[in-house]
Amino acid sequence: MKTIIRNFFHTLRRFKMATLLNLLGLSVAFSAFIVIMVQVSYDLRFNSSIPNADHVYRINLIHEGSPIAATPRPVGDGLAAYSPHVKAVAINNAMYATVFDRYFTIDADDSSGQQQTYAEKMMETTSGYIDIFQPEMLEGDAQALQEPDKVLIPQSMSERLFKGESAIGKLLRGEDFVWTVGGVYKDFPKNSSMHNFILWQMDKHEHWALNYETYISIDPSQDADALFSEYISTIKPMLESTGFNNVEFFLSPVKTLHFETAIGFDTVAKTSKTQLWILIGIALVILLIAAINFTNYSIALAPLRVRSINTQKVLGAGETELRISLTIEAVLVCLISFGIALFLVHLLSLTSVTNLLSSELILQENIPLLFIVGGIALLTGLFAGIYPALYSTSFAPAVVLKGNFGLSSRGRRLRSTLVGIQYVASFVLIVAALFMFMQTKYMQHQNPGYDRSKMIVVTTNKQFTNQHELFAEKLNSLPSIDAVGYSEALLAGRDHFEVYQGKVKDISIVINTIRADVNFLQAMNIPILEGRYFTQSDTQTEGGYFAILNECARKEYNLQVGDKVDGVVTIVGFIPDINYTSFRKEIEPMGFVLDPTRRFAYVRTKEGTNVYSAIQEIEKELQVLSPGFPFEIRSLDDVSNDSYGYEKNMMILITLFSLLAILLSMIGVFGLVIFENEYKRKEIGIRKVFGSTTKEILERLNKQYVYLLIICFIIAAPLAYYGVNQWLQNFAYKTPMYWWVFAVTFLLVAALTSATVTFQSWRVANANPVDSIKTE
Repeated sequence: MKTIIRNFFHTLRRFKMATLLNLLGLSVAFSAFIVIMVQVSYDLRFNSSIPNADHVYRINLIHEGSPIAATPRPVGDGLAAYSPHVKAVAINNAMYATVFDRYFTIDADDSSGQQQTYAEKMMETTSGYIDIFQPEMLEGDAQALQEPDKVLIPQSMSERLFKGESAIGKLLRGEDFVWTVGGVYKDFPKNSSMHNFILWQMDKHEHWALNYETYISIDPSQDADALFSEYISTIKPMLESTGFNNVEFFLSPVKTLHFETAIGFDTVAKTSKTQLWILIGIALVILLIAAINFTNYSIALAPLRVRSINTQKVLGAGETELRISLTIEAVLVCLISFGIALFLVHLLSLTSVTNLLSSELILQENIPLLFIVGGIALLTGLFAGIYPALYSTSFAPAVVLKGNFGLSSRGRRLRSTLVGIQYVASFVLIVAALFMFMQTKYMQHQNPGYDRSKMIVVTTNKQFTNQHELFAEKLNSLPSIDAVGYSEALLAGRDHFEVYQGKVKDISIVINTIRADVNFLQAMNIPILEGRYFTQSDTQTEGGYFAILNECARKEYNLQVGDKVDGVVTIVGFIPDINYTSFRKEIEPMGFVLDPTRRFAYVRTKEGTNVYSAIQEIEKELQVLSPGFPFEIRSLDDVSNDSYGYEKNMMILITLFSLLAILLSMIGVFGLVIFENEYKRKEIGIRKVFGSTTKEILERLNKQYVYLLIICFIIAAPLAYYGVNQWLQNFAYKTPMYWWVFAVTFLLVAALTSATVTFQSWRVANANPVDSIKTE
């Protein structure tokens, strides 16, 4: 063992450049692998923290081919009593809870008596929520949820509101409620369907609107799908009598919800399996590139080490012993690199890189993953070390004497194959990164049907709502403001809205609805195609409602101006198909319903106005109307851009790791050029003696890599095209697959390779040919 260690340190001292490049490449590769797999592990373990997760399901429905996560409440209520094999049913209003904040104060804890207003999210739910998700209680009792006006709050909220004091019995005073904290539960993990909201007992009422999420827990001994189908058949007459005659219900296991991207009105965080496979592929590719570099360096060094190896044979070392020694050297390099990688990941956890991940980059919370990566480091050392060890100890005597294995056709083919794999991977990653960047920009800058760049959104409160006319008056008097309108929804900020199901002329319709005031559409500058805008006289009409629908709804259900929905909602106009959600979703039937709800104020600025200067003017007016209230004011552009946060983060991550893969590939090329130049130093000297110029020599050295690049690009292009095309299927609106992206990728990699080869070969090509010829 002492001999192995002595030889290991001797090799480190003798081949400093190769050792440095190996340690750098492997440690960076292991770091990237850990970071990527932390994110992958987060996604794969989504909802695994739910007790008995394998037997918990969510009820969804399909209407006219479109699956949605919303269900009418009676479906869940009836299921709870249908069979003893249904262990529990939880119904909540998460669709509203994820969007709207509830504003409240808590009793002051200082002598000044001042109260601060807090904005937190609250979710109404049934008692079955406790039975299925079993929150871990840190204070109080979960059963407090069943008591009137008592709520449960998460630990993080308790610490934020009460600064370490006990939260039990504390009052949350809102505009139309007073809640008593009955319990504090431990925060649910981020990779969970559950939200860390205030939990409040849902009233018992029969409501057939599609506004609820329903989860069920089924006895493990039962076939959940069969039991549920049986139940739906039993209640079919009731469903048909309430307008659900063309609706299908189905179950989704909670462990698959994270990957079911095609379901509408879904509050569960999403990722696609394609994206997950891309990340796994990048992690493996980066590791493969580093391992190839390691193997290539070892093979390139073999002729330089063969004399030392033969000397050890003469002194009595056996071939097997030498191979084991060389393999252990490779394993030690990989394990040292793994140790350095752990340190690098720790440093990364202290930087803003963590903002790109959904998960926490904390080593202590990923111990099983670190053991796996440590095992991979060990195997990398074994597989990357065995092959060079076999070669280094099995040279024919003639080859040893001539020292030209590095120039043999066999050695050249092996290196070309390994470098070719790196190039194929680099081409694919760069193409993927470019198209992800283009898709994100495409979604952010696509015209939604209204001018986001001029719009400012203000989140209001009830006190402010009573002064909405005064606020609009004050803003309209400002030289920078053009118009003000109100709505209860945040356009472009979410992908699900309130669903209305009704009938028009005996035809069932399902549309997304957004409540808006008289001025909203004009403030948004959305034109009317047919009919009219809302008017003040509409607000004074008793016993009726008014709606303006989009073109999609008109075509889907053959609607006309003047039609009535359920005999009470009059359609007064039609507008173009605007993108009221993100560009992930196709445009669906939707409508604006005249309603006095004024949760969000939409302010349109005049042409040429700086939006952020206008925001400051609006803030001043708001503090006069409602001092101390935590108004949220944002440009609608920012709201839209924030809704693509996940895509932007993934794009940045993939771009960073793609650049890393290219860097590692170039390190590999850099190292190989160094060693090949050493082998070819005499050849280059002879060529210079016979009249070759430096330019001709550099062109000759670059030419072999150009041929290799062309072959690798031909292999990589269809692979990249297929992968990107599969990823783009996650979006309703996609960027075209431009041919020039592939051309730019080829030119970029070719330029980097040429620069690397030229830079490293320049010294050898300009060396004195007499010195070069004497080297051998």
